[in-house]
Amino acid sequence: MYDCVVDVDPYGLYVSFDESADAKQSNKSKKGNYYSEQELKNGTFIVNMQTLSGKLPDTGQLDNGVTGTIEFVPNTSCDECKEIKLVQTVRFEYWKDGNYIPYKWSDKMEPLNGWRTQKDDAKKIDRNYHIDVRGDCDKSIFYRDCTSNPAHSHNGATVKGNPFRSASLHDTPRWPGSTQFFMRFETCAVCADDLSTIRSFGCVHWGFNVDKKGKTSGFETVGAERMSPTMIDAIRRYNAWEKQ
Repeated sequence: MYDCVVDVDPYGLYVSFDESADAKQSNKSKKGNYYSEQELKNGTFIVNMQTLSGKLPDTGQLDNGVTGTIEFVPNTSCDECKEIKLVQTVRFEYWKDGNYIPYKWSDKMEPLNGWRTQKDDAKKIDRNYHIDVRGDCDKSIFYRDCTSNPAHSHNGATVKGNPFRSASLHDTPRWPGSTQFFMRFETCAVCADDLSTIRSFGCVHWGFNVDKKGKTSGFETVGAERMSPTMIDAIRRYNAWEKQ
């Protein structure tokens, strides 16, 4: 079962954002839109984002960031998985006093501060990534379990005898104002039938920069056949919090 699904080995040294030379990169930009298809062994990730612009009507602040969908389309060769869900990590830092520092979450989002990964060169774990869900979520690593956006996203499936269904999430990573910041993400498709062992179809790394004038730049997407050690560590940290 799950012949086309990669088993996660938490002790393996998997591909990182900067080392995925075997992944196909086909980044396309047009009129502020960012569209990319990342073809992997088990399917294709489609990143379809558009930059935010203008000012927020209630505060007058610049509306900075992007909005759109991340979608995984499984190959027809995949074995049965009744439910495919997307899990996502994010690294969110802003410029202050000559350095980038992690954004400090507050109120209901405060738990996210304790989920962040710590840099470990030996294990190829990057710093300051955390599972991208609300702090008041019903204790699930999956993005749509916390923010479903049913009009724009859905879970997927590969059930024999039925049309295969893609899995997607809708996201609007933004930070209004005039502060320079960047966001980096890793989004992975996971078979959620049995979570005793995390089984991933593959991942896509993506991210962007925003300057103090609100200009978005540096949008980048890279596909990866396996979860990164950073994602694996972020899941471990979230699960440790969930058990408290």
